[in-house]
Amino acid sequence: MLPNSGRAYMLHLPRDYHVTDASQFWIRKKGNYYKANNVSQIIKVFPERSKEIKEFIKVHNLDLKDPSDVVKLIVKCNEFVR
Repeated sequence: MLPNSGRAYMLHLPRDYHVTDASQFWIRKKGNYYKANNVSQIIKVFPERSKEIKEFIKVHNLDLKDPSDVVKLIVKCNEFVR
C-alpha cells in the first residue's frame, strides 16, 4: 500500500523486487536531534543513564533490530528529558 493524500494505492511489484525498511529514529534533547538507531547511539545521548538503558533492554528483553523495540527504548528515554 502506498498512502497519498489520504488515499492508499495497492501496488503490485515484480516477484524479484524486495522492500527493505530503512527507518531512522531520532531523539530530541534540548532542541538538538540525535540519531537513535541502536543502543550505542542512544547511550551517547544519555551517557549518565547508560546503566539504566542497558538494564531496561535486559529486563524487557528488547531486540534493537526490531523497530518496535527501538521505539520502546526511545519512549523510555523520553522520561529522562522531562
